[in-house]
Amino acid sequence: MTFFAFAASLLNSTYAMRDYLDQQLASHARDAAHNLGLAISASDANDLVLVHTLASSLFDSGYYQQIRFINNEQQELLNLQHQQQADVPLWFANRFALNAPLMQSEIGDGWINLGQLTVQSHTGLAQQALWQQTKSNALSALLLFLLAALSIHFILRALLKPLYHIAEQAKAVTRKEFRQNEHRTNTRELRTVMSALNVMVRNIGQVFNEQNQQAELLLQEAYLDPLTAVPNRRAMQQRLAALRDDARQAHNDLYVAMITLNSLSQVNTELGFNSGDDYVKQAAQLLQQLHPQLETYRVSGSEFILLGTLTKQQATDADLQLQQLLQNHDSARYDNGFASAVSLLVAPDEAFDKMMARLDSLQTQDTLFMLNSWHIDAKTTEVAAIGREQWQALLQRLLSSGQTSKHIQLLLLPVVDNNGQLLYAEALLRFVVDQQQLSTLEVLAMAQKLGLADELERQMLQFSLDNLRQLQGGAVALNISSAVLQSSVLSNWLLQQLDQQADQLPALLVEIAESSLLQLPEQCARLITELKKRNISVVIERFGANLTSLRHIQNLDIDYVKLDASFSAAPDLDNNRFVISTLTQICHSVGIKVLTTHLESKNFINKLKLLNIDGFQGFAVNEITNFTLLSKKEDASKNKIPYTLTQLLNPNGDTYDAS
Repeated sequence: MTFFAFAASLLNSTYAMRDYLDQQLASHARDAAHNLGLAISASDANDLVLVHTLASSLFDSGYYQQIRFINNEQQELLNLQHQQQADVPLWFANRFALNAPLMQSEIGDGWINLGQLTVQSHTGLAQQALWQQTKSNALSALLLFLLAALSIHFILRALLKPLYHIAEQAKAVTRKEFRQNEHRTNTRELRTVMSALNVMVRNIGQVFNEQNQQAELLLQEAYLDPLTAVPNRRAMQQRLAALRDDARQAHNDLYVAMITLNSLSQVNTELGFNSGDDYVKQAAQLLQQLHPQLETYRVSGSEFILLGTLTKQQATDADLQLQQLLQNHDSARYDNGFASAVSLLVAPDEAFDKMMARLDSLQTQDTLFMLNSWHIDAKTTEVAAIGREQWQALLQRLLSSGQTSKHIQLLLLPVVDNNGQLLYAEALLRFVVDQQQLSTLEVLAMAQKLGLADELERQMLQFSLDNLRQLQGGAVALNISSAVLQSSVLSNWLLQQLDQQADQLPALLVEIAESSLLQLPEQCARLITELKKRNISVVIERFGANLTSLRHIQNLDIDYVKLDASFSAAPDLDNNRFVISTLTQICHSVGIKVLTTHLESKNFINKLKLLNIDGFQGFAVNEITNFTLLSKKEDASKNKIPYTLTQLLNPNGDTYDAS
């Protein structure tokens, strides 16, 4: 605007100068015509030599374009003209042309009219003067413009810099960063806004921290053993229910070990309860360090449970480690030994009471440790027999060029909102070889052991992206494993693929497990930042599985959290209502939507709606859709068209029965 103002001012001054010069040219020509006419009239007008002399003395000054004398008989007696043009640019002369009118004067001898004298001023000098004045004005205007622009820059900078800090503070709040704006400004209004925003952000942060503290205290009281700080029996039952659903989908078995402190009563009696407490805490610490994939629970005064999803080889290794651990801590201090243990591989469908009964039965037998006392579902026996060389051959077969897509299936499981509308579909992968489903955990574990994990992850992601290009009309979530987060090469490759295929893919979300967030916070933060730059929403799944702290969602720009299935899949949902409500309030206070998963009962959905849950997932909403098998059928029928998610996942309409 400043530039246009100065440009308009320069243009107006040039036009005003041109009009002034036009007036001066006319006035100058009129005066010259009258004066020369009087001089000729006072002399002998018939003396052409004298007339020419008088006219030439005036014309040679260079200020006149034309001097012409015509007698009464219209004979031209004198015609002096200048042909020289002004030294100015042609565009300027055309744009700001000067108008020099013809001024006339009568020549007479007394009362006798002898002829007519015509004088016209020369525009060249005036045009050159106008050009010089315009250049001078332009230079002055430019200097004033630069000075004004510089002044405006500093003024706006002084005004906008506080606004920039205010905007950055507001953006930080969306990333759950409740930081104070320490910058100051001299503008009273901005100072008031900054102060009010600081108070608001401080209050939001205080509420968030207080809610976090309340939730952490609630979780600890409800799910942690006060002596050892490990999860209690209630937490174990809920976690078992969630692990069963995961194991059922991934075709895995569950590893369960019961450890009994046989000498606890003797220690309490002989050495006192403080020594007994130390004995229990020592056992808890040792068991927590046994295996990274096993969770430790204290289910009674002298009993611990180890629970997790392991491959059969990992279960064997865990048994050996547990046996060695307990033997190393046996001493004369413990009359009945440090501890005894039994273990099982439990099928996902086995009831909790039956599982505990089998553990109790094994525990009462006369051996201190029953190695490999497993009861394995018949359908997994053949897979369990695969050896290292067979696994290596199988993985090479999976990873061989052009073969990956033949052994992986893409499954879609929808997530719907309170109104039954599709939020997104979660993409899951299943391994199938020779029409036999493989345990996902077994495949990934052996790939890791054989050094093929990164390549397998790349192939899985590539397979997912290739298939997602056929989907439209909705959003799809990709699961990002810890292997992708740990490898900068893999994560950068994924981001590159997302950039290259952005126009071909549906709207995307990314699901990251809470455990990955705790173990790899920097890598997660970096990936989330890059994903948000690409307008990809982020979901933290299994939220709340970490029962000690919820602060890890702070300072992260995430859109959804998916509550750990142990809260909603447990039989005693009513006992978790307050916990779920508290977690929901914490997330809603910072703009995060809350989802629940593994829902197998519509009654559970109705109860969760009352707790302000934003989305639902599970067989109560819709069954898993095997997109790979469906697309192969369509390909066989020569009907290759993009699939609409709402029609694909719910052929009867766009509304799901989530009530």
